[in-house]
Amino acid sequence: MTEHGLRQYHALQERETDRKWMHTTDGQSARSTLIEKLLLLAAIKTATLDPAGMGIEMEGGKPGWYDALNGLPGLLGSSMAESCELARLLAFAAEALENRAGNLTVYAEVGELVEGVDTILKTQENPYTRWNQMNELKESYRLRTEAGFRGEKQTLSCARAAAALRRMEEAVCSGIRRAIAENGGLIPTYFTFDAVKVRDGLPTAFRHTPLPLFLEGPVHCLKLNLSPEEKREIARKVRNSGLYDEKLHMYKVNDSLASVSFEAGRAKAFTPGWLENESIWLHMEYKYLLELLKSGLYPEFGSAFRDAAVPFLDPAVYGRSPLENVSFIASSANPDPTTHGRGFVARLSGSTAEFLHMWQLMFFGQAPFRMEGGTLCLGFRPFLPDYLIPEDGVVEAVFLGKTRVRYEGKGCRAFLPGKTLPVRYDLTFTDGHTESVSGDTLRGAAAEAVRAGQVSNIHVTMMRDFL
Repeated sequence: MTEHGLRQYHALQERETDRKWMHTTDGQSARSTLIEKLLLLAAIKTATLDPAGMGIEMEGGKPGWYDALNGLPGLLGSSMAESCELARLLAFAAEALENRAGNLTVYAEVGELVEGVDTILKTQENPYTRWNQMNELKESYRLRTEAGFRGEKQTLSCARAAAALRRMEEAVCSGIRRAIAENGGLIPTYFTFDAVKVRDGLPTAFRHTPLPLFLEGPVHCLKLNLSPEEKREIARKVRNSGLYDEKLHMYKVNDSLASVSFEAGRAKAFTPGWLENESIWLHMEYKYLLELLKSGLYPEFGSAFRDAAVPFLDPAVYGRSPLENVSFIASSANPDPTTHGRGFVARLSGSTAEFLHMWQLMFFGQAPFRMEGGTLCLGFRPFLPDYLIPEDGVVEAVFLGKTRVRYEGKGCRAFLPGKTLPVRYDLTFTDGHTESVSGDTLRGAAAEAVRAGQVSNIHVTMMRDFL
């Protein structure tokens, strides 16, 4: 960090961090549009790419989700998980602006930052030079806005903003591709950086080192706009990596940290297979299962869900009710075999949200409601593997917290989107009258009635698509 940057860092520590509004220098609240905030976030994050142009630097002093790696910021750490999310943000914002006429009105400081980042990306190919110029730009922006915005506005055409965002997206995605290639085809999650050349007290060249595999990286990588084949390859590589516990058939939060310095953080201090070091961290494992399902990797998800989801665990091994989630499950990396597969620290963890999300997708599909030509439509596309369907082929769930949905699929060994479709909906309304609709989708008034809570029961007849 330059001396200028060090001064700015200390100044930022003293600033109020919980402001709800951006402010102008005269103290007035500065209301900004959503797209302006997204532009600012996109530019400042792109300017925070590490010296290799791959991960997002941990300049805020924290390592992100994996807080047990609390030493990484001090090792010039960076994260590919944030790079993946930045790539998604850039694609979303650019798509919203492309082919849209007109101009955006933004604060001058925001416009100058966006233009500055874009200029550097267009003119600098050397990673170190680009990194150094980005930091100077970012430090200058923060210094100028420390007390708020001046209040001056400028216009930026939608086409110009979209082009800048696409250039940022290509830079970020290029870094992601490089990180994957350097790591044998599976995205790393974290890097540390060492200054290998120093001149006048400032680094002029860096060496980056990836940490061992962490499950967090593949989870975020699966969210990218990749082909089904590419996502299936990610799942295959994760399954064949040190992240997979062969004994428990579960996914560990990280591979062995034996080669990692204690400087990386407290995760290194824990016994392997325990707490935040090589355990089955339920929250992250469920995040991975959820992404397999959202990616349409149904065979991979169905198998992993049966092995890893808590409701299917043996209570004698798990050590508690399978209706209860925990923080972590001791993996087979633990030196004490009696702990393997045992859950510890029962609590309402983030895994609960992921489980409910999986449940929703499994019973009702990715997007039950959709608009077609201005008409509201409702179509269930459940995924239920054979081990969840009883012999009579009847499965029930509650939709939107109030409507009981009963699937009947005689002769269907499993419900698979695109292969097993609804052929009939029998609706029972809250006032007692009934209505039947043939086909795989409810349209118009029927869909609106379900959404409004006016339907108490839906009987869905499922049938295999033999085409």
